[in-house]
Amino acid sequence: MLSSSTIGHSIAISGFTDLGTDRLSAVTRERCTVEELPKDWPTKCFVIGGQPVTKALTKDIGKHGETLEVVYGCNEFFLSFSYHLTDTDAFPEFCCCPPLLFNGLQVKVVNEEGETVSINTRGELWVKGPVFLKEYFHDPEKTARAVTPDGWFKTDDLAMMDEEGRFYVYG
Repeated sequence: MLSSSTIGHSIAISGFTDLGTDRLSAVTRERCTVEELPKDWPTKCFVIGGQPVTKALTKDIGKHGETLEVVYGCNEFFLSFSYHLTDTDAFPEFCCCPPLLFNGLQVKVVNEEGETVSINTRGELWVKGPVFLKEYFHDPEKTARAVTPDGWFKTDDLAMMDEEGRFYVYG
């Protein structure tokens, strides 16, 4: 899990631990940052998501592994986008690539009226398919606000699709 703050970048790595020390408390105590990673760490790939991904962030984190996987998803639905990155210079800022179209997953970008927007136009990202929540537990009002009657989940994320089918998430 990687996250970014307004001060700098921080990193929490599953598997990072001092012998006999709880991993989470070690990461918190040591205030791990990308710059503090051991130079000889045998890191093959970092996975990053949870915020809009900038070119600067990919360069900063990508230099510590062979590849960087930029992903998009949320608690309400399974991973929907994944960008396998080996050259951070070639990364289109905020891109999370074409959707992973599996199990009937559908995605679209819509305007405030819920109508699909044109290519290269920003709007809200909506997803639909069998891999997202059925409803919020004991909260039908929240479910009604987040899911359309025909089953589209409103992510509340500003996004855009380009002419090559790549999606960009701006937050």
